[in-house]
Amino acid sequence: MNLDTFFEKFELLADASNALAKMRGLILHLAGRGKLVPQDLHDDQVELSFPTLTTFAEKIDNDTFPSHWLRVPSGKLGEWRGGGTPSKAHTDYWDGPE
Repeated sequence: MNLDTFFEKFELLADASNALAKMRGLILHLAGRGKLVPQDLHDDQVELSFPTLTTFAEKIDNDTFPSHWLRVPSGKLGEWRGGGTPSKAHTDYWDGPE
């Protein structure tokens, strides 16, 4: 569904069961594909703006996303770390003063 169809069918969609959740899903779907804002094909090429990411990226060749977007594995977008919670094996971290 595109944005024009969404507005044409808005009243029908609003009356559907679970309408709010479905509309949120549609908006998220459209936003993730760059369909809610104008795309300027005259912007700098992504390769110039993010040269380090292009070594990990691939061009997207389909109609789902704007043609000037890149697909980059999320693991390459930054440094990922887990766990900052102290170990429960050390009771003095958890029991407090006696």
